[in-house]
Amino acid sequence: MPAGVDTQYGVFQYDLKSGALLYKHLLPAGSRGFLNDVALTSRGEAFVTNTGTGEVFRTSPDHDGIEPMLPADAVPQANGIAVSSDDRVLFVAGWLGVARVDIASRRVKMLSKPRSISDAGLDGMYFYKGSLVGIQNPDLHPGRVMRYYLNSAMDQIERAEVLESYNPLFEVPTTGTLVENSLYFMANTQVDKLTARGTMPPAEKLTDLVVVKLNL
Repeated sequence: MPAGVDTQYGVFQYDLKSGALLYKHLLPAGSRGFLNDVALTSRGEAFVTNTGTGEVFRTSPDHDGIEPMLPADAVPQANGIAVSSDDRVLFVAGWLGVARVDIASRRVKMLSKPRSISDAGLDGMYFYKGSLVGIQNPDLHPGRVMRYYLNSAMDQIERAEVLESYNPLFEVPTTGTLVENSLYFMANTQVDKLTARGTMPPAEKLTDLVVVKLNL
């Protein structure tokens, strides 16, 4: 964010057919951190991460407003977020790994995993057929897409698979979306080119955005 700019963060809900703005889910003015990623349940509830504070928020599909789901530092540097297909479990990617959240009780527990598997630093993350598909932060690796296969209780990573890595198109890949059996994601966000003031450089110093389709 540019220095000196007073910003209020929120989630804005639109009608996809008409394009009309339906509801605003706004954090109070002056709130710390910033809202980052969003995951939806089948009922239209949204869960939103605040990377700056480690909080998770919740919104309703039928009225304005945003409410706390997890308190500050619940998941340090909370980033990518995904909901299980049965709407019972929330997965939140933090700097050190993925947290499993029971939505009903709000109980938080880090996913267990073999020592040989790293689930740290995931940005975009998606639930797919009993697994998590995540785009790993280039601070830990030059950018790669991972798939983590979960056990039946969805509290443990049993094995991991590298789906894409060392792609020459990658320049800070971040988030995307699942469409049927494919992941579409931004390969070259170029956020590493942000200036000291938090703004992007002139257009001539940027390349066209590339969206990659990865079959799962």
